[in-house]
Amino acid sequence: MKQTFFFFAISLSLNAQSITSDQLDNLKFRNIGPAVAGGRIHDVEVVPNAPEIVFIASASGGIWKSTSKGTMWKPVFDNKVVSNFGDMAISQSNPNIIYAGTGEQQNRQSTT
Repeated sequence: MKQTFFFFAISLSLNAQSITSDQLDNLKFRNIGPAVAGGRIHDVEVVPNAPEIVFIASASGGIWKSTSKGTMWKPVFDNKVVSNFGDMAISQSNPNIIYAGTGEQQNRQSTT
């Protein structure tokens, strides 16, 4: 039984399709509704003159920056007292300045 499962797992992984960056380049952001799904990201901001630079503000994980169109991410607000953000904006005059609104955007008292 274990050998059959192992063979099945190996054959699935060998036949798996890989995703290329060309396939990801054609994807567009879209609104999927008011639900907070997908890791509780509250805001996404893109630098207007450099669309490969993307910032996200998360509910409990701080602010993250990508310089690769979202392929790789690095935290930019670690080791601070506040880690939850509800909104964010990039300065129009200087894209190195980010305005961040702290606080839980989707606060509620129950889990149902």
